[in-house]
Amino acid sequence: GAGPIIAPRAGLEFDSCEEAFDYYNLYSWEMGFGIRYSSSQSYKKRGEIYRNMGTPDAGSKKSIKQGCPAFVRLLRTDDDGWYIKEFVADHNHKMSETCAEISCWKSHRQIDPHTKELVKNLRANNVSLTEVSCILSSFFGNNNASAVTKRALRSLTVQNNSEKVEEAEDDVQKTIEVFNRLHEEDEGFANVVDLDEGGKIKTMMWTNGKSRHDYLCFGDAITFDTTYRTNKYNIPVGLFVGVNNHFQSVIFAGVLMLDESIKSFEWVFTLLSGMRASRVLSGGFTQFVALMGGKVPKTILTDQCSAMEVALANKFPEITHRWCKWHVFRTIKAELGQKYTKEFKEELNKICNHMLTSEEFEAGWGALVTKHGLKNNVYMSNIYNNRHMWAKAYFSGKFCAKQTSTQRCESANHVLKGSLSPGATMHIFVEQYHKLLSELIEKEDGKEHEDKLPLTETSTGWPIESHAAEFYTKTMLGKFVDHMKQGAKYDVVEIVPRRKYRLDHVDPLSCDKWYRSSYMVDVREDGGYYQCECGMWDHMGILCCHSIRLMMQLMVRKIPEQHLLRRWSRNGNKVESDIVRQADLASYLHTSRSFRNASLTNKARELVELGDLNIECYDLCYKGICELIEQVKSKRPNTDVA
Repeated sequence: GAGPIIAPRAGLEFDSCEEAFDYYNLYSWEMGFGIRYSSSQSYKKRGEIYRNMGTPDAGSKKSIKQGCPAFVRLLRTDDDGWYIKEFVADHNHKMSETCAEISCWKSHRQIDPHTKELVKNLRANNVSLTEVSCILSSFFGNNNASAVTKRALRSLTVQNNSEKVEEAEDDVQKTIEVFNRLHEEDEGFANVVDLDEGGKIKTMMWTNGKSRHDYLCFGDAITFDTTYRTNKYNIPVGLFVGVNNHFQSVIFAGVLMLDESIKSFEWVFTLLSGMRASRVLSGGFTQFVALMGGKVPKTILTDQCSAMEVALANKFPEITHRWCKWHVFRTIKAELGQKYTKEFKEELNKICNHMLTSEEFEAGWGALVTKHGLKNNVYMSNIYNNRHMWAKAYFSGKFCAKQTSTQRCESANHVLKGSLSPGATMHIFVEQYHKLLSELIEKEDGKEHEDKLPLTETSTGWPIESHAAEFYTKTMLGKFVDHMKQGAKYDVVEIVPRRKYRLDHVDPLSCDKWYRSSYMVDVREDGGYYQCECGMWDHMGILCCHSIRLMMQLMVRKIPEQHLLRRWSRNGNKVESDIVRQADLASYLHTSRSFRNASLTNKARELVELGDLNIECYDLCYKGICELIEQVKSKRPNTDVA
């Protein structure tokens, strides 16, 4: 049959002894044996050095001593390289036949640097060892053909964990280095720090150009969540989360807080409004920069942290502050224990998320605590006393972009946990945070693509839906159509001609007894504005089912101008700003290290697939890669990354 693809020969030169070892080891894998360094010697007179590489069978231990004659002798070249002086290919023992047998040789249990880096990145992204093994198998062939054993992976993981302990000692410096690199890649990136009296970092906050632009477009209602903590130092992680025109979560900024005091929260919220703060550079502090452009949100949703509540009241009394229901539900579940049944959860969710008025909520809450024997429960009483902070029925007139939904905050928290590996240090967290941003941007781009595709037909055939389709993103159009369909459950009763109407549910007996079945809608400004007492427009910025039903009854063909909220439109993210523009995004994209890495990786994978077609393709690819590596090495001093 055909000979080996790689075969050592006298005169073959290498840049380093390690390169020669890897070459001989690759040959030994193909032939079915293992290798090791056997001896070395230097001659002082001639300055000549040699190294021998043989098989473990040639050793001196009785258990393995067979005196195998196979070896490679390396000598120094004049330019401090190495060349093969002598090569003996004969063996006096049986060769390993299967890939699993070959993997038992120690030299074939070693993991090359590039694979080590791949494993390190996978583990940093919370990928299990079993999953890592499967991924490597897909790269190198089936499971039996993979030279990377699970035992070797476990050893590498232990080694990486030990390195993490050493890294923790200069974690702050590494984090600052990450910030500086991100700023070089993104002119819109900014980070700020708060120092204590001793000059130690208390709080760090950062954002990038895309997030700052999103904040200008969608920063009217935000959620601030600090419930996730990094496992390494148990430091609270804060995320400023909003919702874009596709009703997707967008992250505006990240915060690492070493304490959750009132002063720390005041510092964070002041930064959000555009107060000047310092960006740490390797050379010291620079002039303060405005972080988020000075825009103050209308509404902010947080957990039940009392320090946060005081800080917001002190700094921004004009902002509507409410609690995120996800945190409320979590604490209720923890306090009630076994009483928190599936039935209770469903009823609580209906009362908190679907009751639009305070009358409905009061009736529903009373029925809930009575039914489940919780009227005298202290915690439920305390939660009820603070109902104006979390119940949707008490958000009338307060714009929240429907972020009162428990899923919005829960989703961001869950994604963050899934992106971080256990024991993540601060600088690793910052890296993972930006990977999460990339994932969110990818999902947003998918929605942008969908919006550019033509809408084949409307689902109801009403002219007002066609107008909505022209204005809204497809996601928000879907919500508008849902409201249209819900409106079919109501009859219109005229109270004052062209000015006041009552919408009555066609089958009130089918609703829960506390469910309100009638709503009043006022028509103002000659049909230019519709005000329903359900408060949906003020709360979400989209017309409610009652108002839409009335418009259809009155044969209104277009949504009134005042009810077209730009943030939900197809152009909702097209606001011009000095922070970042689309042209700016394109201009620095090619300088991004992550962009270069991704594009080169894709081309490298394509080359691997082509080179694997046959021996001729392999030889051509291998030769070309080696030549290209030498060319790139010559350019290394001019690169921006060592």
